[in-house]
Amino acid sequence: MNADSTEIIAIWIAEFCYAVAAALLVIGFAFKKERLIRYSFVAALVGLAPHSVAIIVRWVQAGHAPYIQFYEVILSDTWFGVAIFLGLVWRFPRLRPAGLLALPLTFVLLGIGVFSSTEIRALPPTFKTYWLILHILFAKLTYGSFLVAADLGLLYLLKERYLRRRGVVVKVNPHIAELAPEGGSVDGLLSESFYRRLPSLARMDELSYQFAVAGFLFCGTMIAAGAVWANNAWGEYWGWDPVETWSLVTWLIYGIFLHLRLQRGWKGSRSAWYVLGGLVVALLAFFVMPYIMDSVHAAYLGRSFQQ
Repeated sequence: MNADSTEIIAIWIAEFCYAVAAALLVIGFAFKKERLIRYSFVAALVGLAPHSVAIIVRWVQAGHAPYIQFYEVILSDTWFGVAIFLGLVWRFPRLRPAGLLALPLTFVLLGIGVFSSTEIRALPPTFKTYWLILHILFAKLTYGSFLVAADLGLLYLLKERYLRRRGVVVKVNPHIAELAPEGGSVDGLLSESFYRRLPSLARMDELSYQFAVAGFLFCGTMIAAGAVWANNAWGEYWGWDPVETWSLVTWLIYGIFLHLRLQRGWKGSRSAWYVLGGLVVALLAFFVMPYIMDSVHAAYLGRSFQQ
């Protein structure tokens, strides 16, 4: 079996495992089957192994890390997203349902990547710099952090809706508190519910915020490292390239979120909806704009390099 076959087989095994993981998680969550949700975590963990093999084989074959052209970007970005999600669940087992976004999105993105061109391209001279490696590494950490922040925001909204429908008042300022109807208790209302396994609303809100902060810092570092690379490659730190601009827009959107959170007390459902919307912008900036707009980042999608 040659390296090409090994890579393709490994990535299809990973894709199958992620499909199983996503299906088990969605079905388990919809029908409140905790065992299926546990199995989904195992399936995702198993899928990460062949996914890692595919990345290593590609790295060896290409002679550089997998970050040139669309297929390689998707291959490595989805790996980071799953790895960060699994790390969260490993630390907080009660957050297994947090894959409601991460796992289906990974399955879809990786599938799109597999059906795109897998041609191996050599690095042009301008790409042979550690600044580019740092730029791309922090881009992947940014994506993974924003993805998990949005996952936690989604879980917050689902649990909050469940509680409100049962008469629980969710107080947001100055701290998030769950106030049960007179004569009852939150624990009692959750005793027969699937949501009893999830952390408190306050804990999920705080974790979502922490991952959003991490993503904001990673995004800022990504932009700074990219500016240094651009200056070395093209003689200017900033050229208002569409991808540069959209990365800046993404960073500013999360910067506004931090301001609203710290200065305006945005917590709870407003915070959750904001990070979900922020993820949409990040996905557009990372996976759509470089493809539909004329950009020096076109090389990541297998288009012609612009020197």
